Amino acid sequence: MPTTQLVQNLLRDYDPRLLPVENIGDNVSIAVNIALRQLMKLDEKNQIIYLNIWMRLWWKDPRLRWNTSDYGGVNQIILPFQDLWTPDISLFDSSSETMMPGRREYRPIVLHDGTVIYLYPTVISSICPINVLYFPMDTQECRIMFGSWSHSGVEVDFHPKTPTGDMDFYVRNNEWTVLSFPARRNVAFYKCCPEPFPDVTFYLKIRRKPLFYILSVLFPCMLTSSVAILAFLLPPESGEKVSLNVTILLSLAVFLLMVSDQLPASSDHFPYVGMYFAFSMFLVSLSLVMTVLVLNMHFRTPEERKVPPWMHKIFLRFGKRFLLRQSENKIQPAGVRKTSNVRLQNIRRYSDDHNRNRSAVFNMSTMDLQEATQSSFISLNVTNEINEITQSEQFSIRDDVMSIGGHVNEWQEIAMVMDRIFLISFIAITLVTTVVFLGMMDND
Repeated sequence: MPTTQLVQNLLRDYDPRLLPVENIGDNVSIAVNIALRQLMKLDEKNQIIYLNIWMRLWWKDPRLRWNTSDYGGVNQIILPFQDLWTPDISLFDSSSETMMPGRREYRPIVLHDGTVIYLYPTVISSICPINVLYFPMDTQECRIMFGSWSHSGVEVDFHPKTPTGDMDFYVRNNEWTVLSFPARRNVAFYKCCPEPFPDVTFYLKIRRKPLFYILSVLFPCMLTSSVAILAFLLPPESGEKVSLNVTILLSLAVFLLMVSDQLPASSDHFPYVGMYFAFSMFLVSLSLVMTVLVLNMHFRTPEERKVPPWMHKIFLRFGKRFLLRQSENKIQPAGVRKTSNVRLQNIRRYSDDHNRNRSAVFNMSTMDLQEATQSSFISLNVTNEINEITQSEQFSIRDDVMSIGGHVNEWQEIAMVMDRIFLISFIAITLVTTVVFLGMMDND
């Protein structure tokens, strides 16, 4: 058969260990191209990218030429891998013990003019430095470098077959979008050898799809930070202002740990989202300090300390005018309530005497006019005395409330003014911080 005869003639004196060159000093020019089939995984923590690719190599072997007319028009044949010379192409930044598995299991195609085409699929894992500064809106560029590990450029030269890698059969990834896949020839000089070592490098530029991380990480953090505003709206008597801030602080710490577990431990490119979480924790901690100050002011009593003039001027004269409405309800202190109760007991005692006297007057059946008149005068005097005592006690209680209760309300009003100042400051700082960090995350 023509094919059998052709293979026997081609491989009779063929040595696959020698370079396929006609003259001494010539080199083998190898064209390289890859088709990206799938981006399997990008391990940010270990900075490794896993790709499923179709490797494609072209070179000339002058020892494998024939005339098609001599062999019945056969213009190409497929030969076993071990029977032909193949370049020792290597992935320079491979992170796997087995480099390009399956390379020796496929067969090259040989054309009648000596062109050898070697196509095979493989899975590679390459080192890819990760810059997570703009996470989760980041763009990464991974270099996939191919070249000969044994031969220098004097013997084996490499160049890209096309300006870009093949993306026609690419299966889209759920997390990453491929932006570009250019190829470029580079020549490097190493300290081991004076000869140049050419390589073909493919630059895989990918962008992360941020929607998942925005909804699962960034948005909950923003929402949790916003909940801290409610701590300033809670009344101090509820006793929940401090516990709410502590709970929010712990929640932000959990979100920061979640992000840190997914990213490499790098001090050169700490992500802006991590900075945002850390700054949010700082703001919540600051709001906790503000809450403690407000509670300290609210529960002060005039017996401990009077309001200093400068605080009265800043918070009550100016701050209250712009931040609070004038409060008409005064809080009655315990001392006033105690004094009022004593005086009200006296009123009740006089009222009971009056009622007993009045009952005695109406229950008399046979008394002379003088005794009845005398009893009436006594009853009238008791009634007048009770009225006078009641009016005097009311004015006295009101005066005591105004004089003593005014100091207590001043401390509480100062606390309310401080609470409003902290609330407005916290809202403003939170909004500005969120807008600034979101703008910094968008690297476009």
